[in-house]
Amino acid sequence: MRPTPDPELPELPEHCDVYDRLGLTREKLEYMLEHAASERMPDGVREVRLFLADVADAFATTVPVPLPYVDMNEDIVEYVEDEVSGVPETDPVRIVLLLPPEAVNAGDEALLQAMTARYFKERIARRAREAREALRSVGTACFWGFVFMLGCQVVRWLADFPDYPTVTSTISEGMLVLGWVALWNPYDRLLFSWWPAVKRLRLVRRIARAEIVLRAAPFDLSAFKR
Repeated sequence: MRPTPDPELPELPEHCDVYDRLGLTREKLEYMLEHAASERMPDGVREVRLFLADVADAFATTVPVPLPYVDMNEDIVEYVEDEVSGVPETDPVRIVLLLPPEAVNAGDEALLQAMTARYFKERIARRAREAREALRSVGTACFWGFVFMLGCQVVRWLADFPDYPTVTSTISEGMLVLGWVALWNPYDRLLFSWWPAVKRLRLVRRIARAEIVLRAAPFDLSAFKR
């Protein structure tokens, strides 16, 4: 299935110096742009494609400390996470790396799969720790929030001045509002800290389950080699 060009977008110019600097033609650049977005394939799998000059571009150039895995290129990881997050969770995902034909070597696909499996195993563990820490933070905030609210209720009960109903009402209403305000922080952490952490964990787990495939690009990409 080839994506239909958006008629609202302006067409690429026929000639441009940038084409020469990139080592591309207008047709090649149009192909890359049209196939950049993920699309559902005939087998029902949603493909996320990346154009690389070499399989080594999928990995970071330096590893500052000894690690049980090879660090992945953060730009690629961020792009894949962004693309996969927009794919319905019911759709299986396949990550396709398009390389120049001469850069596709026997064993590269198996090596890439092994390396990414180790990388995402560590990334899942990291996201799981973040989710646990966020949940622990929510629990602690809830405990102290309810303790504070209980204290406010005790003050309301003690602040009973029959001769000064206005003072009694002011203190009572003020303590009630203050008690509920104290619970806002736990709710805030639950909604905007723990739940996003859980969503990030689920996303990384989904990417880790995705099939990774190397394919030859229909044209040379050596101009992009870093």
